[in-house]
Amino acid sequence: MPYVIPYVAAAIETIGVGASTATFIATVAVTLAEAAAVSLLQQALFGPKTPDAQAMKQVISQAVAPRRRSYGRVCDGGVRAFMHDRNGYLYQLIMAQQGEIDAFEGHFLAGQEVTLDADGFVTTPTQYVLDYKDVYIETRTGAAVSSVYPMLKSGFDPRDFGPGAATGWSAAGGFPELWDDTCQLNGIATTLVVLRSPEAQNFTKVFPAGLPAYKSKRRGCKVWDPTDPAQDRSNPATWKWTMNGPAIVLDIITHADGMLRIPDSMILPAIDVWKSQIAVANTLRALKNGGSEPWYQLSGTYQLTDQPRELLPKLLVPMDARLYLRADGAVALDVGQWVEPGLTISDANIVSYAGLSRGRQSADIRNEIRAQYVSPDHLFTQQEADPLLNEASIDVDGLKTTALDCTWSPSHAQTRFRMKIEKYRQDPDGWCGSIVTDAYGLNFLTPEVDGRRRRNIRFQIAELGIDDTFEIQSFGLDPKTGQCTFSVIAMGADAFTWNAAADEGTA
Repeated sequence: MPYVIPYVAAAIETIGVGASTATFIATVAVTLAEAAAVSLLQQALFGPKTPDAQAMKQVISQAVAPRRRSYGRVCDGGVRAFMHDRNGYLYQLIMAQQGEIDAFEGHFLAGQEVTLDADGFVTTPTQYVLDYKDVYIETRTGAAVSSVYPMLKSGFDPRDFGPGAATGWSAAGGFPELWDDTCQLNGIATTLVVLRSPEAQNFTKVFPAGLPAYKSKRRGCKVWDPTDPAQDRSNPATWKWTMNGPAIVLDIITHADGMLRIPDSMILPAIDVWKSQIAVANTLRALKNGGSEPWYQLSGTYQLTDQPRELLPKLLVPMDARLYLRADGAVALDVGQWVEPGLTISDANIVSYAGLSRGRQSADIRNEIRAQYVSPDHLFTQQEADPLLNEASIDVDGLKTTALDCTWSPSHAQTRFRMKIEKYRQDPDGWCGSIVTDAYGLNFLTPEVDGRRRRNIRFQIAELGIDDTFEIQSFGLDPKTGQCTFSVIAMGADAFTWNAAADEGTA
């Protein structure tokens, strides 16, 4: 969808509110352009609800299935491209995802991880070698030009497998009517699973629950990381696999088969902002077990039919991130981090604060923060994070819960950090409401030093004894009066501190 803001580029400049009327008019133009840009982004976030992530964990059979893409590290099934039995062997070809992945890391049958020998036959668990070699697994990572599976081309593997050769592991038979050298499945990561029917007396021992469900653990799509000089934007062969959250979001919103297909002309003007956020996400967070991990990571699978309004929050919420359009039409991102506000607005520029109060109405109080994340220790299935409680508020107000969707977060510690931010944001005793300023408030629209959009302002209101930092929830401008209205909540540095022993909780 094209984003056209024709009058913005010339209007972007550092705001000087106390200058001439012409400067003020230009400032208003910037503000209105930015509002239009935000509106256009909101239009992209509209659509029907998408399927639950857990529904994509299993192998499914569907005549025309939506394509899928995976990022970070995932463990799930796929879509059957082919399923056929012949001479006591069952062949399943499973499409894991569209696009080339970095690597398959593991294979699971009926929930158990299996190991393969050099030829691709399962060796453990030993139930799969009770008669001979009863399960064969082979993969393709989804290169632009992929090779045909020999077993599907010939029908059987022509190599000599010793005693097994007498029972069918030979080049005899085949499916020439189904598979030839053109059946490559280019650009699709796939797995071939061949099950050999064991002797009748051993069938229930080898396959106690019938056809075993298959899942693969894999490193998903490679993406472009603009902070790495070795990676060329125009050459995907130079891209690398990562779990870096901002880098993954950048790929999802720009990829030709992705969600928004935003052109580079709307990304590159803000590339320094993307670089700064990728760097923030790569900084290390200490863990209470003595290790560390990158600050903001993402892992997950989505369908290309998913609507942005459903998928984007799953990507942004785990990083407390905001995706926005700048007044010049460039798309940028900022993640949750503490930055000392570079803008202070005091009594001299405050018109009113009638809507500002300490504390919240009972119906708006939230004192228990819950969230789900995808646990690496549970094959990247959704798990409940350790809830975060405001005990003092619970004693007074009763238990009032809110939930965060962190199902693209592959870390309990990251999820708990995000929950901590939300706990401060939901502080029942914090200042919240509206503050109206004169035109000086337009300085809020000037970016931070690193180019990010501002999140925080320090307000000083002597009558209320306020000299605190507030997070801006929304901003409005009255062009007739030049007055700015800020919807705010108190938010200080404490919300973004991290003490692993106290904050990480128990997964």
